[in-house]
Formats: sequence, structure tokens, C-alpha cells
Amino acid sequence: MIRRQLNAMNPLLLVGSHEEGRVIREVVEIAGDKSKVMIWSLTGALVDEKREEVHENVDDPVSLLDFVEAQKAPTIFVLKDFLQFLSGSQGYVVERKLRDCVGKMSGNVRIVMVDSTSEIPRRLSKIVTVVDLPLPSQGELEAVARQILTDSKSFHLVEGRDEIVKRVADAARGLTLHETENAVACAIVDSKGVIDADALRRSVSGEKKQLVAKTSLEFHDSTDGMSSVGGLDVLIDWVGKRGKAYSDEAQKWGVPKPKGMLLLGMPGCGKTPVSYTHLRAHETSLHLVCRLLLE
Repeated sequence: MIRRQLNAMNPLLLVGSHEEGRVIREVVEIAGDKSKVMIWSLTGALVDEKREEVHENVDDPVSLLDFVEAQKAPTIFVLKDFLQFLSGSQGYVVERKLRDCVGKMSGNVRIVMVDSTSEIPRRLSKIVTVVDLPLPSQGELEAVARQILTDSKSFHLVEGRDEIVKRVADAARGLTLHETENAVACAIVDSKGVIDADALRRSVSGEKKQLVAKTSLEFHDSTDGMSSVGGLDVLIDWVGKRGKAYSDEAQKWGVPKPKGMLLLGMPGCGKTPVSYTHLRAHETSLHLVCRLLLE
């Protein structure tokens, strides 16, 4: 989505994401050798991605927008946490300056605001295109896990490296790259020199549990298989068939992986036992997250 909007020369984007590094890497990749990428934050100077060009005097949002407005060469400006300057007593001044800047800046200059929230003032809703950065792909998660395991040369791997990487990436779906790095690093620290896929998966599960604890959801890790559930033959059959979507063969054919399952029914029909059951499809761990509602 970011690539599409930038290639369309959209002048002002807001990317909602906690992963500033991923956003910047994607913008740099999109820019290639066609545009320069400049990065700004309140606590740092305005610099290019290689830190070869530094503008230390651009230290407030108004002077930054003056600089952007005067820029003529093809440039993408990445602004960190810029939304905070659009609120408060001076918010309207910066907002007005931003609108003026977008109207006056060169057609080959673009602004990408990066913030953990996507809420913008209503007056800017017609000139700002809001883009959400998708969670890391399977390939990105595998790359992170592989890099950490490669750097940990003094540890013994119980299974093959590729198998461990794949299982860790499967378990880490839904986490950011930073969260995945923390989970894998903690598992390595706790491993006492021996790394196995189950230990890494448990560490990733612990990271997810901490995240879910901040919400109104409850996290349930691996327990029993579906064989422990009585009745519900249609559901068990569906889970077995749908679980094949996690196989390597299904992925080669582009079959989408299930993202979850909603159980709806009268009290006492078996929703809770099923929701507490660990579903396993082709040795791929599916974590159960359920919300407890009053019935």
C-alpha cells in the first residue's frame, strides 16, 4: 500500500505503525535511486538515510515544513511522531503550515508521517492518505529468526536450522519484528546452550501472552488435541481439513492460512472446551485467544 501511494506521487501519507524501522526501510527501497529520503524527529536532526547529509538547524515542525516547501529535488521526507504537533495550543499553527506546505511544495516531493496512531485532525482528512503497515510477513519473520540463530554460533541446535526457523516464524505470526527478536533472544538466553523449536515457540507464546494481557482478551497456549473433545464431529472434521492450509504444499499453491475461528452458540454447547483446546495442524501451533463474555 505504501509503494502504491508513493508511486502515485501522493504528497502526504500517514503510516500507522509501531515499527518505524520497517517503514523507513520500505520507503528507502521504494525510493531507490530516483528520490532522496530524509528522516526527521524532534530529538534528532533532519538527516538522509545514510546520515551523510545533516541539517541540525531544522529542529522544530515549522522550520521543517519551511525546508520541505523549499525542496525542489525528488525527495521523500519521513517524519516521526509528527501528529503530536497537530494538537494542543499550537496545533492549529502547525496544521495550517502543513496544509500550506502541501499546496506549495514541488510535485516530486512527498511526506510520509509515521506514528503509532492513525488519528488525524478532521480538517486534514481530505489531504492525508492513511495507510496501515501490515504485520511482518512469514518471510520477514523467518529472516529475523534465521539471523539471530546465525549470530548465536555457540549454541547447539537440536533440530535443523530451517525447521526451527519455520516453526518460530509460524508461532510469531501477529508479532512485530521487534517483538519477535525479543522473544527469540530470550529463548536463547534461557536455553543454556541448547536450542530447540519447542523452547523458542514457548518463548514466543510468552511474548504474545504479555501483549494479550494488556487487552480484554485471554490467551491460551498449547494444551490437548482435538481428540479430547467429545462430539462436535463436523467441527473436528473441518479443523482437520482446514489445517492443511498450513502445509508447505498449500502455501506453494497460494492457499490463504486461516487467521482464526469464531465459535457462536447457546450456553453449554461446548464452546469453552473447544476454545481451551489446542488446535494442531501438520505440527503447526495455533494459539487460541478468546474473549470471555457473560452469557
